[in-house]
Amino acid sequence: MHSRDPVLETWKPRRGQETVMLRWLISYWCNYACRYCPQDHGRDTKYGENAAHAFDNQPVEIWLDAFARHFSERNLVMTITGGEPMLDRRSMPVLLKKLTSCENVRIIRIDTNASWNPKFYSEVDKSKIRLMCTFHPGQTSEEAFAASIERLQHSGFVIGMINYVMTRESIPEYERQQRRFVRLGIPVNPNPLWDSNGQYASEDLDLMREYLPSDFDYEFRTQQRSPKGQRCRFPAIAYELNHWGMIWVGCHYNNRGSFFAKQLPRRFRRSAVCPHASCVCLDKYSFVSDSDRNTNTNTLDAYGRLLLEKQKGDQVVSLDAS
Repeated sequence: MHSRDPVLETWKPRRGQETVMLRWLISYWCNYACRYCPQDHGRDTKYGENAAHAFDNQPVEIWLDAFARHFSERNLVMTITGGEPMLDRRSMPVLLKKLTSCENVRIIRIDTNASWNPKFYSEVDKSKIRLMCTFHPGQTSEEAFAASIERLQHSGFVIGMINYVMTRESIPEYERQQRRFVRLGIPVNPNPLWDSNGQYASEDLDLMREYLPSDFDYEFRTQQRSPKGQRCRFPAIAYELNHWGMIWVGCHYNNRGSFFAKQLPRRFRRSAVCPHASCVCLDKYSFVSDSDRNTNTNTLDAYGRLLLEKQKGDQVVSLDAS
């Protein structure tokens, strides 16, 4: 029974409306060219017959029709990622304005590099949006990034977290940058590179362990812990969607269909065995069976709160010591 599982009871209550998580890779298009990113970021790149950007494959109105068809009777929590989702000045504001006006849409997290101009989103209800802003060393300066964060805050956007990419060049500056933003109430996540297992020196790993919220997060993010064979709730509550409309049950790509069809593929009723050797995605690994963190449907806020509490405590200790 779900009553024995506080996480599933939050997302799929026996009484009341369920909440569905949707992770949407909306675009490969990006204005950055990070050396550690394997994606091809040109907007004109083709993937078979499909374009690299969602609104080049179908107009925004078709996407919105599909959202209404599938989710109007369920609460919806979204993560929109890329590429850089906010480059489309024409269709992205239309999408966000419509989705944030829907009562059933609870929260929209957007993964972004923060380089865009917020004036194009002046008519969007920002109370339902949380930005996860990633600092990419080599693509922008610290001061330019800080100015972008300030500009977004002044325009009404809430910064849920700064994702600080831990490269050889940026690691020595992490603690200084962390203190800068923690004073503003923004947690700074020391984020290892994808496929980073074995690439970091022991002192770098010690730094990440010190500032990540828990050993649980540290082990998954540094790929020292594998989810394979563990039971995970993510496939019971989540879908993943790509930029041409392929949708699948969370982490189970073979259970897939079209977002534009009448019905979506059926999710698992409860937890399912993870088929993957590694998982560094917050939305996913935090649902493994031995974690009860997600009794709040805003997973970024839950993580950011723990991150900020730890970093504020460390900062107080550091200041006292000085």
